[in-house]
Amino acid sequence: MRAGEGGSPGQGGSSAGTGGSDGGPTRSGWWGAAALVVCAVVCAAASVLGYNRLSHWYRPVVLNLSTDSQGNGQQVVLTGSGKHPVRWGVSGYVGQLTVVGPPGGSAEIMLPVPVTQCGAVLAQLHVACGAGGLLTLPSPTEFSWSVAQELSGQGGLQTAAELSLEPSTGAHGAQSVTMAMTDAHPVLCLFPTGRAKLTIAAGGYRYTATFTQFTACDGITAVIGSAGGTPPALELGGIDGVRLTGRAPDGMLQGFTGQVMLNPGGTSVPGGATPVSLKAAGAGLAASLDVKPGGQDLSVMANAATSVTTASGQLVPSQWSREAVVYGPLLGGFVTAFVVAPLGVSVGVLTDALKRWRGPRWPRWFRKKTGDGKKEEGGGKKEARGEH
Repeated sequence: MRAGEGGSPGQGGSSAGTGGSDGGPTRSGWWGAAALVVCAVVCAAASVLGYNRLSHWYRPVVLNLSTDSQGNGQQVVLTGSGKHPVRWGVSGYVGQLTVVGPPGGSAEIMLPVPVTQCGAVLAQLHVACGAGGLLTLPSPTEFSWSVAQELSGQGGLQTAAELSLEPSTGAHGAQSVTMAMTDAHPVLCLFPTGRAKLTIAAGGYRYTATFTQFTACDGITAVIGSAGGTPPALELGGIDGVRLTGRAPDGMLQGFTGQVMLNPGGTSVPGGATPVSLKAAGAGLAASLDVKPGGQDLSVMANAATSVTTASGQLVPSQWSREAVVYGPLLGGFVTAFVVAPLGVSVGVLTDALKRWRGPRWPRWFRKKTGDGKKEEGGGKKEARGEH
């Protein structure tokens, strides 16, 4: 009986099921190695997913952004949401207020001109003075003082869907600010605190009134524009110290040149004028623009900033960056125990099997044919040796 042909059927089945006399791994050993490989792959995928999750999880930080740059081109845009509109306010001393913009929308400017002066206003501006001293003026309309007088928002903070502030510096350091907003009806109050002359210019006509003492803005109300639509822009000039404030969940700074302080996260100074995108929980962004003769200061603060993005990327540190000393060893230990170790065992099983492998098990007819061919070849060689 030739090798490979003997043995009972039962013995052959045992060899196929357990690895038999070839010394290789048993069938259960192969299944165990496969299970370890699957476990290692699953744990490796979990490790990658966990790392990505921690690397893209940005917990809120404390934000303090500031700049005192006098260059033109800087712009602050605050954007509200459905639950949290922009809340804004203005107060200070200005020499000029110009209301200009599209035909849709309107702004109300409350003036210190008594309602009894409606006749004089009608005669000089050639517009109707309605009931209660309501004066409808075309856009643009300019209100200018001989000396800077007080300007404030009526009724505290007002709301808008979006607020844009664009400061600029003119000749001899003269400061001006352009305010633009959407879904808003700004109501401002102009009143003198001392001797001053007010000039209203609209539609090519002018009206002048002189004041000698404090006078409240409880007289004529000028309405510029029409109801509904986009409100006109407000241009403040001749500034002698004014503060504009706004609160919103989102903000965008254009042409920003200053420093950004995050806690945690450290301080960064973007190179050159760069855009900065800001987000905060709720209406957590508080912006303040202080404009005075020869200078302007912008600051944006938040106790729960969730995103601060510049041209160089996200500045808010991820959870992984914050706790790398903790997560690094934990992830390394997990990978070592549940990825590297199982793969090592599986590779060992495979290597051992390859070392003990005797080659493929050919069909019996193929082995018989191959054996007969070898015998014939051997007989031919013997005859050849006998002839010599």
